[in-house]
Amino acid sequence: MKLLFTPEALESFQEIKRVSQEDADKVKEILKDILLHPEDGKGNPVPLTGALSGLWSREYGIQQQIVYSASNDEVKIFAVGQSIIPTNQIGQAELSQTQYSEQEYRSVLKQMAANRGKGEDPKVGIF
Repeated sequence: MKLLFTPEALESFQEIKRVSQEDADKVKEILKDILLHPEDGKGNPVPLTGALSGLWSREYGIQQQIVYSASNDEVKIFAVGQSIIPTNQIGQAELSQTQYSEQEYRSVLKQMAANRGKGEDPKVGIF
């Protein structure tokens, strides 16, 4: 099975390798597992719905995911880390995330994490 990356996903993965070898190793482990078991295995694989139907997501850390599609002969990686999935990569005009800058996106993720709360006492999040 072939493993393919969009340019954005490859750039994100290379940045992860520059910043944290530990995270890069987690990503590599999950990528190997995706090649063997695209729909189950490590990282809590979840089929995405709506505009992202046909794609899957796996976690490798808090708010860190790998978004991919799988067919019989290839796995295509669309996003690694906290990347925004580019609309032109999956042909879904409904993806409004591309209207925000990376800085704005990261800011919202930080606010959501801060509002998450702990254990049985969740706070109200940003939706």
